[in-house]
Amino acid sequence: MRYLRQFSSDERGVGTVEFALMLPVLVLVFVGSNFLAETVIVQNKVARAANALARLASMDATIDDDRWNSYRAMTATMLEPMDGTPTVVLSSVGNAGDGLQVRWSASNGAALVRGAPFAFPAGAAAYASSDKNVLVAKVTLPHSSLLARIWNALPWAPFTFTQDQTYSDVAYALPLKKSGAGTDLWTRRSTGGATVF
Repeated sequence: MRYLRQFSSDERGVGTVEFALMLPVLVLVFVGSNFLAETVIVQNKVARAANALARLASMDATIDDDRWNSYRAMTATMLEPMDGTPTVVLSSVGNAGDGLQVRWSASNGAALVRGAPFAFPAGAAAYASSDKNVLVAKVTLPHSSLLARIWNALPWAPFTFTQDQTYSDVAYALPLKKSGAGTDLWTRRSTGGATVF
């Protein structure tokens, strides 16, 4: 009985037990917050690249092949050091009398079809009412998280993170340079020396 009373009043090792109980929670909070931070950083990089692409393209009256290649290279540079090859789409959308249509589109992947109808999302409805052509820049980046790959390889991990994700963002801009006669503003696309629009 004396040993039992002595054992129940002994507080040595309480800190070790409490630490052992809290360690898994602390590890989960640390890994989860780092994974969330990585996700936010990649999405912000993609958004900034799309905005920069739309803004730079809006300053040109004509986008030729060399200029288009420099835009693609700039976008890839902005997304470093993220892995994955970005897909970059730059299009000009304008009112063709019977609704909005794609005037031209350039991409290192699948471009929008010229003459196809186009609809702006609800957040960009102000562009739909504009009489000017609108530049639409879309950047998509497939990204594989190293942190998720390491975490998912652990045999004792209580859950898994999504390792491969695709991040995408779209930015809109009104052209700033005049290209052609009149007061209308638009950006032309020139490929192989021939003007598309």
